[in-house]
Amino acid sequence: MRTGHGTHGFTLIEILVVVSIIGVLSSVVLAALQSARASGRIGADVEFSSANYQALGAQAYGVYHFDGDAKDSSGNNNDLTLHGSAAVITPGIVGSGALSIPGTGTDYAVTTSGGFATMGSTWTVSGWVNVTTMPGTRIFISMGSPELGVIGGGSSTGRFYVFWRDTSLASQSISDPVVRQVVGAWHLVTVTHNDVTQTTVLYVDGQPAQTATGVNSASIASVGINNLYLGTSATAPIQFSGQIDDVYVYPSALSAADIYNIYAQGPQRNTAKVRAY
Repeated sequence: MRTGHGTHGFTLIEILVVVSIIGVLSSVVLAALQSARASGRIGADVEFSSANYQALGAQAYGVYHFDGDAKDSSGNNNDLTLHGSAAVITPGIVGSGALSIPGTGTDYAVTTSGGFATMGSTWTVSGWVNVTTMPGTRIFISMGSPELGVIGGGSSTGRFYVFWRDTSLASQSISDPVVRQVVGAWHLVTVTHNDVTQTTVLYVDGQPAQTATGVNSASIASVGINNLYLGTSATAPIQFSGQIDDVYVYPSALSAADIYNIYAQGPQRNTAKVRAY
C-alpha cells in the first residue's frame, strides 16, 4: 500500500516473499535441530555401548548379536553352529538380525569349543526371546545348568523360569509369578546367580520377577556340558519355537541397574546399534 505522503508500506507480494523466506529458514533450522538430536541419541548409544563394554564386555564369555551371523562377539571365539532349520534372520529386536528357531525338528544352535568350562559358579545369562508357539514347556537358553525357559500358561501366555543344579547336582528352579503374553511379544529374560551370597534372581524386561536365597550353584564344568545351546535343552529334546536375540553370558552376577540398562537401551539400538565387542 502506498500513501499520498510518499511513505511506503509493504505490498502483498513483499509480505509473501518475507513469509516464504521465514518458512525456508525455519525448515533449515528444524532440520538442523533434528539432526543434532539424532546425533545426540547415537552419541548416547555409543557412550552406553562403550561403558557397557568397559564394565561388562571384557568379562563376557559369550556375546551373540545375530546381526548377519552367529559368531561370538566377546573375543573368546565361542561361535555358534546352526543345526536343522535354525537360521539368522532379519529383523531382530536389537540390531539388524535375530536367531530363528522354527521348532519343526532338531532346530538349535550350539557352541562346540567347550569354552564355558571355566565359568565357575557365579554367572549371568541373558537374552531377548519372542515365542512363536506355546505348546507346554520350552527351553530357549541352556548350559545344562542354568537353563532359561517358558512354561505354557495357555495358547499364547506363559511364565518364564530358570533351572539350575546346586553343588550336590540337585535340581533348583524359580519361575515368574506373572503369566505374560509371550507369543508374538519380545521379552528380555535374565538370570543372575551370586554364589557368595547364594542369591539367584530372575529378571523379566529389566525388572526382578523372582528371587531365591540360600541355594548355591554347581560350577558349569561339574555339570559337564561346557557349551551353550540356544533353542533347545542341552540335556533333553525340549524344542523351542520362536526367535532369540542379543544373548549374553557372564561369569559374574550383574547388578539390577546393569540389567535394567540392557533392557532400556536394547530396542533403541535397533536403529543405531554400536557393536563394541
